[in-house]
Amino acid sequence: MTKNNLLKILLSAFLLFSLFAATACGKESLKLPHFYLSAELSGDEIKGKSVYKFVNDTDNAFSEVKFNLYANAYREGAKYKPYRTTDSQKVFGGEISYGGTEITGVTVNGEKADYVICGEDENVLSVKTGEIFPNESAEIAIVFKTKIPRAALKLGINGDRINLADFYPSPCAVINGEFKECIYNEFGDPYINAALNCVFELTVPSSYTVAAFSNPVSARETDGKITYRYELDGARDIALCASENFSVAVKEQGGVEIKYYYEGDGEQAEKGLSLAADCIKFFSEQFGAYPFKTFSVVETDLNAGGMELSALCFVDVNADEEQKRNAIIHETAHEWWYAAVGGDEVNCAWQDEGLAEYSVYLYLSENGFESEASDVIEGAKSAYKSFFELKDLLSGNADTSMNRPLTSFSGKYEYINIAYNKGLLCFKGYEDAIGRARSITNLKKYYKKYLFKIASPEDMYGCLGLKEHFTSYADGKVII
Repeated sequence: MTKNNLLKILLSAFLLFSLFAATACGKESLKLPHFYLSAELSGDEIKGKSVYKFVNDTDNAFSEVKFNLYANAYREGAKYKPYRTTDSQKVFGGEISYGGTEITGVTVNGEKADYVICGEDENVLSVKTGEIFPNESAEIAIVFKTKIPRAALKLGINGDRINLADFYPSPCAVINGEFKECIYNEFGDPYINAALNCVFELTVPSSYTVAAFSNPVSARETDGKITYRYELDGARDIALCASENFSVAVKEQGGVEIKYYYEGDGEQAEKGLSLAADCIKFFSEQFGAYPFKTFSVVETDLNAGGMELSALCFVDVNADEEQKRNAIIHETAHEWWYAAVGGDEVNCAWQDEGLAEYSVYLYLSENGFESEASDVIEGAKSAYKSFFELKDLLSGNADTSMNRPLTSFSGKYEYINIAYNKGLLCFKGYEDAIGRARSITNLKKYYKKYLFKIASPEDMYGCLGLKEHFTSYADGKVII
């Protein structure tokens, strides 16, 4: 790309963002940072440009702004991969395929800027901005291209389905005056994502059906391509799934449009759609109103049961009926405990995974599946005890602490038993201690107070009470 063309692209991004910001001022909008992203999908590559308005609302001055390069975990030679080596056959079905992001240009406030790729595993883009003092802001424009691996991953092409998560430079959240760099991991969700007011323009071949975080507000078609414009206030991520063979089932629930994207069995898709709609209704009643206008469930190839995203989730197309049911309930619950109320999924994964699992238990127990709800609790206890043998627990050799980074776990099963099973049992114990009605009342308070914020465990304890109960679980003092 020539220097002149690069400057034209960056100027175009800058002008588009300025137009977006001016438009946003004319309507009621969440008071969150603005993020504009334009991208075009072509073959196994997606090229794009973004503009992020960084607002320094801390007491510190910054001379750089950082972005997580999640897609670099997919590159050849990555230290922290997005899959386990033992899962290679399921992920790739043959030869290993690689991805990764290349940065081709950066400007700050319209001027060319220096930047470096850094972090523990080339996982961070640091843009040199000059001093940004408290209450000042800067607009950072980035031009990038990302290679998409052929793999059953959050970022991957498998058959005719294209999963596009992790594909763009994602602004690092600022917590306690520091940018939070996220190291990827072969299991878990390695994200600490701040909520942003997002505008996303996507160009794809006209033959594709696209599942994204909202309905498009506009679409224009030229030369066999179609450009969609999406808008979502409060998005923690931008993701989509595209296919030439998707069918879509649609249902309205309490003012929310719910969509189910699938290939093949329409009867099973209708069941999944009805379940997702019922979950939106139930969790809205229990915890607080669903914060978006749409919610989409996508059946796709995925090396996991499911994956939560803002107003969108992926469910493994190869899962059996019961697995899909539980995945839909769990991922829908994440719209409250991740998309709405954010957390540190790198170091405190139990906080949102445990709440999502507790939400599954709550849904089952309140909707005629009492036996299955009991099985969820007993299954969690049994799996936990089997993994951490009693003699290890009593001798103190087992690390059953919960507030620790994903990279500290010995493997997937230890992570599942701590984040999911122990997390579930922690919240069920909380319910047992104070009663379900009071537990739900306190969760409503937690949801309302930290909607579109990032809550630490301490923040959560402040809303829910019984701090000693939670810390005894988190510190590994409770023997289950």
